[in-house]
Amino acid sequence: MILNKYHGYIGTISSKYDHYLEWKDPYPFEKNEIEDVENFGQNILLQGVLEKRNLLDLMRNFVLFETDNGVTIKRFVDISSLEL
Repeated sequence: MILNKYHGYIGTISSKYDHYLEWKDPYPFEKNEIEDVENFGQNILLQGVLEKRNLLDLMRNFVLFETDNGVTIKRFVDISSLEL
């Protein structure tokens, strides 16, 4: 994870910087449930990803292995682009 006050990004331990994705959904919470979310956008990632069931689900179902210039890398699927 990469966090600053306004944004939260997620990647795997082997991810290069350009493979990190901004986390935008605090599911199972709503944005209006997160205190001062306008000033602390990083809390969207903290609330959404570190919720126990979500973290396990992400690790089991949303890690993608792909080849980049002959090197196999592990990265998270951009969940925000999926039609749910």
